[in-house]
Amino acid sequence: MVHNTFTVLSGDDFMNISNLDKTVNFIGIDRDSNRVFDLLLTYFKAKKMFPKAEIVARLSPSRRGFHIIIKKKNTILENFFYRSILNDDAERIRLNMEKFALNNDEVENDLLFTSKGKKKIKELNMNAIIEGHETDIKDIEENWGTNNGLEKIETLSKKVEKEIPTKKVWICSIGFNGEALREKIKKICSDTNVKDETFRYKIYQSYFPKYEYLLVIFGNRNKDQSMQRGAWFKKILKKEFNVDILYYVKEKIET
Repeated sequence: MVHNTFTVLSGDDFMNISNLDKTVNFIGIDRDSNRVFDLLLTYFKAKKMFPKAEIVARLSPSRRGFHIIIKKKNTILENFFYRSILNDDAERIRLNMEKFALNNDEVENDLLFTSKGKKKIKELNMNAIIEGHETDIKDIEENWGTNNGLEKIETLSKKVEKEIPTKKVWICSIGFNGEALREKIKKICSDTNVKDETFRYKIYQSYFPKYEYLLVIFGNRNKDQSMQRGAWFKKILKKEFNVDILYYVKEKIET
């Protein structure tokens, strides 16, 4: 008989083996949002936390998100901490922590890609973008940490958003009921994704009283493609399962 042996580590043991005091040279924030408000909120927060550090802002290769890089030496533990405060993508932080826990010598912990295929990042000159808006910046500084301060950032974001060429993200949402239909829809979506990798989807539990589940289709190039995919799905469900659904198309807003 073979017995499997497991070593149980205490919290102190984990801290000892984690090498969390290793130094890295920057703090990288990935904001998966095309909202200029979210860029400015993270940017001003970073300037508040690190007034002497060089802060670089970039538009992601997809033009649907932002990268903020704070050029400051910090430990791995501090890196996770600062990124959480500065609204880095939560799943990115979780995966980085898991990766580091499994390999304490991991050196590529806080990666931000500069290109995806032929698409490259675009450097944003934040000083030039907010130049001429000194009154708004002063209002933000004076009201920092208050609800009024958030409104001041929103005001400035609307003034400068035309200078930052982001792309809108369109989604198609379909509400439905029943576990059997859920599995049928999952199969359709999975088969479609194999044929078309831009067809991305997720099925959520719905909190609307009318529906038990909500299918959300991502990866749409524009509003028209989102509408087309909704109409196609409606036709498929009617033909295959005699189920009539409504679909909704809207711009995705990150929170």
